[in-house]
Formats: sequence, structure tokens, C-alpha cells
Amino acid sequence: MEQVANFSKILGKVEYLPEIGFIHINMKDSTCDIFQAGNFVIRTKHPEMAKKICENVASIIIRAMRCLGCGSCIAWFSSCNAVSLRDGKLKIIEGRCTHCLKCLEAPCTALYANS
Repeated sequence: MEQVANFSKILGKVEYLPEIGFIHINMKDSTCDIFQAGNFVIRTKHPEMAKKICENVASIIIRAMRCLGCGSCIAWFSSCNAVSLRDGKLKIIEGRCTHCLKCLEAPCTALYANS
């Protein structure tokens, strides 16, 4: 959950409550609550955006869970300088992230590795 909360900063402002396994993401005109059990709830003022938000949240969860900390995606973040690699973990620097979502297009070796 900690790494999911970290990656969720890509979408917006994150509140993480580790003691109950809960993440709240506040995006422009939308919110998402992610629960440790594996489900999430999206609330939006723009229903036409719900599917895309859902896809983005699912992508972040998968990337966070599969991230090996190899740094293969770092080049995609070079323009915003919003990530660092520390102790084998990718860290999103919240104050630098512009929430452009381009990083979700970054190729990730872990996503294609055998489970």
C-alpha cells in the first residue's frame, strides 16, 4: 500500500492512512479511494472521465505492485524531474509532479516480466 500511495501522487494530492490500509487521492474535480482489500471507488463531477480515471488508477496500482526499482522508466520523468530512485524504490516527488500523466506511458520492464 505504501508504494501504491507513492505512485498515486502522479494523479493528485494523496492522503495515506497505513493503519487502516486506505488511500485517498484528490484530483481536479474527482476523488479516488483505494482500499487495502483491492477495490477502489471513484467519484467525479465528469462521468465521461470515469473510465479514464479508472484505467489510470488501475495502471498505477499494477505499476506500484510490480515495480522492481530498476529505473528503466526514469528517462520518461526527465522533463519534470519528479522522481528519484532511493533504496531500490521509485519515489514520486509530489511538489515537482505536474500530474501530466505522461509517465503512465513509460515502458516498464517489470510489467512484461514473467510473474
